[in-house]
Order: sequence, then C-alpha cells, then structure tokens
Amino acid sequence: MSCKIGSSYTIKANDTLFEIATRELGDGDRWREILNPNGIPFTEKEAENLQTGQEICLPKIDEPPTQEVPGVKFFPPGTLNQLNTLTGLDAQQLTNILGMINGPEQANSKWWQTVDEEIIYGYAEDIEDGRGVTIGIYGATTGKDYNDADIIWKNYGQDYSNLPVDEIIEKVHAIANDQKWWKAQWDAYISTYWQPTLKLLKSKNYMKALTIGVLIDTAMNAGIEDDNSENWGVEHLFTEASDDTNNEEDFVDRFMELRLQFPTRDSGDMEERIGAWQKLLRDHKWDMRVDLKNYVYIPQ
Repeated sequence: MSCKIGSSYTIKANDTLFEIATRELGDGDRWREILNPNGIPFTEKEAENLQTGQEICLPKIDEPPTQEVPGVKFFPPGTLNQLNTLTGLDAQQLTNILGMINGPEQANSKWWQTVDEEIIYGYAEDIEDGRGVTIGIYGATTGKDYNDADIIWKNYGQDYSNLPVDEIIEKVHAIANDQKWWKAQWDAYISTYWQPTLKLLKSKNYMKALTIGVLIDTAMNAGIEDDNSENWGVEHLFTEASDDTNNEEDFVDRFMELRLQFPTRDSGDMEERIGAWQKLLRDHKWDMRVDLKNYVYIPQ
C-alpha cells in the first residue's frame, strides 16, 4: 500500500519510530507525525511492535509539525484500523463524524466526553424512559425488554445487567478507564450499527464521509429496523431514498428529508439535529474535514 500522505519508508531491523524521526525529521519527538499507509497515526502499542519490511509514511521535512487529531488517544488499540478498513476514512474524518453524533446526544462535540466532560466510556444514566440504564459510547440500554447492552457485557466478559440500577451505574463508572471496556463497547458499536449501515452504502457505492456520517448518526439514534410505521430505521429510509434518487448527493438530501418525516420517538429536536447535517450538505463538505463548531448541534 502506498502512502496517502508524505513519503514512504521501509522499517529495517531494530528501527524505532523515535530513532527514525530523529534521523529523518531532525526531532525524535516528531515520531507521532509518522503515519500508517492508510493515514492513521501509530498507537504506542503499534509503535512498539514494528516489523522489518513494514511500510510507514514520513511527513515531508519542510512541512510544519502536524497537530494530533483530537480524541485519537481515546480509541482502543486496533479500533481506528477497524473503522478505516470498513469505511476508508481517516482519523480526522471519523472523529468529526463522531463529534456530530455526540453533540445532540451528550451536548459535547468532543465525542469522547459527556456533557459533564467525563469520559464517555463511563457514561451510565437512568433517563427514566423504561429502558433501564443507558450506557457508553452509543447509549446501549440494559432494561429487560431493551437489552441491547448484552453484546457489550459479552464482549467484556462480565455481565452487570441483573444488578440494581444504582449498582450498574456504579460498576460502569468504576471501569470507565479500562481499555478492555472501551474495546467491548466499540466492538458492539461496530457490529450493531456500523457494519450493517456500511453494507447498505457499499451496495450503492455511496461511500463519501458525509454520507457515512448521516447514516451512522441515524442508525445510532433511530436503529437499523423500524420502530413502527411512523418511526423508520436506517434500512427503510435507505430503501426509500434509493428508490427516489439516482446519485449520492440527491440520495443524502432525500434521506434526510425522510428522516424528518419519520423521526425517532422521544429524540429531541430533530430539525436541529438533521439541520446540522443538512448544512454540511449545502456547504458541500463531503470529506468531513471541517471545524465542528460551525456545524454540530449542541442542545441548550
């Protein structure tokens, strides 16, 4: 795989990223600017496990130091690579999509934080809607008839769902910084929402970052299948929008129109939520390389 950004370098025996940055960039501390060929920065674990013959990508020496994408360190090891393989998007594009999703959900455009600026992996709250405790990065629920958090417990290897509400919340807070818990949530998020949604989009080859963002936001908020005849999920919305349109731009526009006609129940101000994505479409921000403060909807 050739480098999308910068110049290619092949790892030699006993190379480290720090030594390469010192030798090639003049500053060992610039090792974090070295990227995988897919444009994603190395995690510390990946940096410690380089393989002879592995390709890496160096920034041009005359380029100013790059800024770390906010929130990258809050992805568990391997998750950015999973998402890149699934979507073709890099860290900046993915974090902007997640920030758009998190804004109306947690009143915070930093996807890794709650409204109280606590880490999102420790989010646990009984919002008293009959679905038990709402937890984690995508608001999985623990109630008897709404137990979509089961896959997270299974991934983590510990099931707290049968505990009293207060104890579930206490347990989730206690493991908020456990990267195994982070990975358990992300693996569930990807299998439950990202993979089914991307399967639909790949069938039409509608794979621009904005399109992916619009549908993932809908999947997380409205679900994959319909709630009922008045509240449609992603599959139904996708089919209807596809039938009405012949290109990706018209599809996204129509999808959001339908989203407003068949909104999720009890989900806040849908016009404001969808309006943020519609503004991105009007501004032709297909690559999602934007300043989020100009777009994301934060409820007051």
